[in-house]
Amino acid sequence: MPVCWPWVGRHPEEGGWPANGWGRLLNWKLIDSREHDEGVSLHWRLCLWDWQADLYAQLGAVMGLRLETQHQDSEPCQFGHALHAYWRVSDVADVALEGLDGAQGYDGINRAVCAQSGGLRLSGGCQRRFDHAGALELQDDNWQRRLSIDTHDSVNTAVWHPGSRPLLGVTGHEAAEFVRVEAASGVGDCLHLAPGQRARLSLQASLVG
Repeated sequence: MPVCWPWVGRHPEEGGWPANGWGRLLNWKLIDSREHDEGVSLHWRLCLWDWQADLYAQLGAVMGLRLETQHQDSEPCQFGHALHAYWRVSDVADVALEGLDGAQGYDGINRAVCAQSGGLRLSGGCQRRFDHAGALELQDDNWQRRLSIDTHDSVNTAVWHPGSRPLLGVTGHEAAEFVRVEAASGVGDCLHLAPGQRARLSLQASLVG
């Protein structure tokens, strides 16, 4: 699950900087790890210039992730972050994502606003960003599995799949076995953080039933 931080997609001003920020390219420091009755708790930290990012993970019957950022500069800044979660499925053509009915958003393939009606099924490529935060259900009848995905306090829920577009190191068969459903904030319209302000992003997943 790549951590996109402190911007998502292309940097709004520096075209030569890496897409989706430095967070997925740098080494995070493990601050704490603990075992308990519910599973495992982990805490990583990344300090960069006037930023501090903390990633917390709770791994057990429920997977919970929380990304917290503190902006410590004396000037306001633009900011964005995302948890690019890739979920394994039997066949992307046979799954449905429920919970987005009526959500407004933006279709990156068609470069146009969009509105979701009913469950989202991925026929071909998908690059959509919805104005949505909260619970979704990824239904995979082939595996008789329903996965609850909760984007909590994010501004957007994004859904992505390459369709038939080739990916480096990924065969066509492998590409059919995943879909990305992520929590994101500051995509397109960057967030603006004041000095000392904190930003938070959360993602939780668990099997239903």
